[in-house]
Amino acid sequence: MGKTLHCPEWEEKLSLYVDGVLNPFDENAVVAHLSRCESCRTTVALWQSVSQTVRWLPRELPPA
Repeated sequence: MGKTLHCPEWEEKLSLYVDGVLNPFDENAVVAHLSRCESCRTTVALWQSVSQTVRWLPRELPPA
């Protein structure tokens, strides 16, 4: 699988957006950026997919 390219200057805000912890001002800025930037939309979709998958993992390791 190839590396997804996105705008490095947006990386931190994109990550916080995926985590749902941005303040409303920054969230609006990210949404506006995503409306114009396909590579960042792709990155966010990938990160959201990974986040969803991780939620399905068991929280504890099974006994050895």
